[in-house]
This record gives sequence, C-alpha cells and structure tokens, in this order.
Amino acid sequence: MKPSNHIFVVVAHQDDWQIFFGHTLYHYVRDPQKNIVIVVITAGDAGDSGAHWKSRLSGAVISIARALPSWSPYALDERPSAELPSSFQIAYRHSMIEGKNILSCEIQGTLSATISLKFLHLPDGGVSGYGFSPNFASLLHLKTESQPLQTLWPEHKPSTYTTWEELQHTVGKIIDDELPTTDTNAPIYAADPDPIVNPDDHIDHRLTSELVAQLIKTRPNLIPHWHAMYCIASKAKNLAPEDERLQRTAIFAYGAGYSATAAGFGEKWRTGWEREYLAFSGRYYPTNRTDESKPE
Repeated sequence: MKPSNHIFVVVAHQDDWQIFFGHTLYHYVRDPQKNIVIVVITAGDAGDSGAHWKSRLSGAVISIARALPSWSPYALDERPSAELPSSFQIAYRHSMIEGKNILSCEIQGTLSATISLKFLHLPDGGVSGYGFSPNFASLLHLKTESQPLQTLWPEHKPSTYTTWEELQHTVGKIIDDELPTTDTNAPIYAADPDPIVNPDDHIDHRLTSELVAQLIKTRPNLIPHWHAMYCIASKAKNLAPEDERLQRTAIFAYGAGYSATAAGFGEKWRTGWEREYLAFSGRYYPTNRTDESKPE
C-alpha cells in the first residue's frame, strides 16, 4: 500500500507528542513530501492563568520549528551548521470550523513538511477529569453530563461546545478539510484508549483517544497508530540512540519555548522538561493492536 503524504496527530495537551513519540514526528517533519496536522484538544491550563496555557502553546510551536532542517543557527545534532540556512515561516490565523473558533499555526521551512497545528483551547480537566475551580468544566463533564464547555480562547469571544458530538464533528471536519478522499492510507497517531494498555492515564488523554476511535469508524482512509503513555516509565528503554536523541530534542525544545514565553509574562514557571525526559526518555511503545472499530 502506498504511504500517505498526510499525517495526523490528535493529542489532549501541547506536549503529549514530544514526550511519547517525538522522534517519530521529527522524522516526518524533515520530509518535504509530508503534510502534518496536529490537533490539540485542550489548552493544558491546569486551572492556572492564561500565561501558563499561552506558554504551553509557544512550547508546542517551538518544538516543531526545532525539527526543521532550516532551524538556525544550529542543526539537530547541536553542532553549528555549515552555513546559515534560509530560516522558516510561522503564520497564525483564526478560523471558524463547525461554528467554533480554532487557532491555526502554519509552519513551513526549507526542505521540510508542511505542518499545521490546530488549537481548540478547551479547559484542561486535570488527571481526575473533574476540572478546576470555579467552574469545574472538563471533557469528562461534557461527555457524561452534557455540561457545556467554553473555550479559553478567544478570551473576548469564546466558543461553547454543548455536546460531545459537537466536539467530534469539529475535529472530524478539521481532518476532512485536510485529507483528500484519494489518500487511503493516512496514519493518525493517538494514545491507546484501552485502559488495560494505558492504566492510570490522564482522563483527558483517554477521552481524546476515544474521540479518535469514534472518528475512524466512518473514515476508512485513516489508519490508527495507538501508543502507550505514562505506563512506559516502568518499561525498558527500546529506542535506538538516534531516535532517543530526537525525542530528547523535542522534549527540551518544548521546555525552552514554554519557559521563554512564561518569562515574557513575568511568570516563574518550570524552566525545563527534565522530569519528563528522565521518566520517558528512550521509550516508545506502540500497541500495534488490530482496531476492531474499523469498518470491514
């Protein structure tokens, strides 16, 4: 089967892909034939101030830019480049999809994939899924109780999701707008929704994965690539040294983008992502299970 030129990633938080399969996405980013779409469901705000989630957004963008062949003035191997490359472009735009506000960030560099990040900015539900004061809004409450969920952006005119189906339709529309019907083998990366595979996982991760599982039922041109999350910290390292280096670069590029933006807000948040690197470095565990939800 011919490899697809379109790659989809659907994550709950801005740093999920860097930590758990950053090396995979970095390989794709450096392929000029690829079109990559990363959908980030929540703002990852953890109930904190806008400076926190805005810094997380910056971290997500910088971690993509760091993988570009035209990153200046350093190459991925940390040695100075032979020459200064021709830089790259980052463009933000506001769009309405299914009547909801979506922030898109388009990134393009020399000899690299076309990358589009789509930020939905829904409130972070926390590890428990119950949300944070004062509203305790979360994906869990939206799905199980149809409690309306208001986005954190735009701050002056947020969107409201009143049903879980609205969220599914919005993410489905993002994918449909990006994926030609002739492309029949497009991978979509997400955390495995099976609680046996991903025990004690963040509820937002699991709900995001369940959303992906529902979307692929009616989209046979999407091929799911499920992977394990937090539980891999107790597993043995299994990445080759080069892939571990790419994973490390993705994690620390995210931390650098986050910290620099937080400092601009005058906030003293975390200065790096050493904890995640130490816990998950060198580990990638795709589940490779047959997905029974795919149509025959």
